[in-house]
Amino acid sequence: MSRMLFCWEVGEGSGHVVPYLSLIEALRTRGWDVAVAARNTAEVGARVQASGATLFQAPVCLGIFPEMDESSFNATELLLQHGYGYEPIFDGMFSSWLALLRLWKPDLVIGSHAPTAHLAAQCLSIPDVAIGSGFDCPIATDPAPLIRPWQPGIEQRIAASEDRARQTVNSVLLKHGFVKRQFAQDMYAALPTLLCTLPELDYFRTHRGPEATYIGSLLSVAPGKAENAPEPGGRHEIFVYLRYSQAIDNLFSVLAKRPRPSLIYMPNLTPTQKTKLEAKYGAMLHFAASAVDIRQVLLSAKLIISNAGHNLTLQCLLAGVPLLLLPTHGEQSVIADLAVSVGAAIKVLPTELYPKYQRRIDELLDKPSYRDAAQEFVKRHEHSTALGALEQAVHICEQRAELNFTQSRLTAVG
Repeated sequence: MSRMLFCWEVGEGSGHVVPYLSLIEALRTRGWDVAVAARNTAEVGARVQASGATLFQAPVCLGIFPEMDESSFNATELLLQHGYGYEPIFDGMFSSWLALLRLWKPDLVIGSHAPTAHLAAQCLSIPDVAIGSGFDCPIATDPAPLIRPWQPGIEQRIAASEDRARQTVNSVLLKHGFVKRQFAQDMYAALPTLLCTLPELDYFRTHRGPEATYIGSLLSVAPGKAENAPEPGGRHEIFVYLRYSQAIDNLFSVLAKRPRPSLIYMPNLTPTQKTKLEAKYGAMLHFAASAVDIRQVLLSAKLIISNAGHNLTLQCLLAGVPLLLLPTHGEQSVIADLAVSVGAAIKVLPTELYPKYQRRIDELLDKPSYRDAAQEFVKRHEHSTALGALEQAVHICEQRAELNFTQSRLTAVG
């Protein structure tokens, strides 16, 4: 029986695991023994265990580094925010990944923004594959490409960041008896990469090499239905999927005045908060108590309002539905910009004190160009199906794992 370890190390939210559960389940169906090492087990643990996979806590950096700029200008600076600038911290993470790999003994490692897991797997000669939405599959160059707009003098800062991360990695590798790396993002060099996106939503598309494969959305496992699930006939005009903060109360005030009800799901909303919001905004806002099957929502909703998470954005575009996007961090902001460039979305900056929600919602619903652009996106990718993407991903994973089996046989014969 082949064994696989799926790893999530960097980043927030269930989007680093949940969109790939169909791949995990498909490999299990084909006889694989599967485990998931997750950064946030509270966020995805129940879903992982329901899939039949073994759940591990991933080795991650819990440090906070106040001397560093919170805004990373490239993927290497993001690594510095996750322990790559301090040898003792990185050594602990790397040693823990080595121990986990030696314990589980996988034939294949799949990394969802898991650079240290890739590094450890490569040091132990375990075949690995990167998977992600694009932004979380870094480019193996020195320096890594910018993920924020260029600023004067940033080249010197980037060079120092690259050098610091490379020195940290190589110092730890030498301590463990492994060969040094040429640059900070070297663990992604020639690494087979499953891009569960389409080129229009890949920020790094112009930098991709032949090792990257666009397979489209893998989302074919439906989340649990909400008690306020969409009804036949499209009673809900707008679906809202946001993390709650008081800053979006203005949005609720606008939605509550619309002639048709809106369905709202907020994963961080407590029962007490839900009760208060229902009492405050009345019958036109339906707050779902549990996750909604987005595929059913997209059959009838005319507009989706979200924080610009990649997977939901891609699903909406593939369904031909326009979006109002409220990003809260850098990766979401990049996805929002890409969706706007498609012509099917409007982005609201988090710095806007008085967002004109009413005007923007009316524009998205009444101006044909947004829905036309979304429908054009659908036509361009009409042959991209979740089933086709899943079959391609399974094939690449099994092909990559066969490398490990072949190498083991050659070693045994030798």
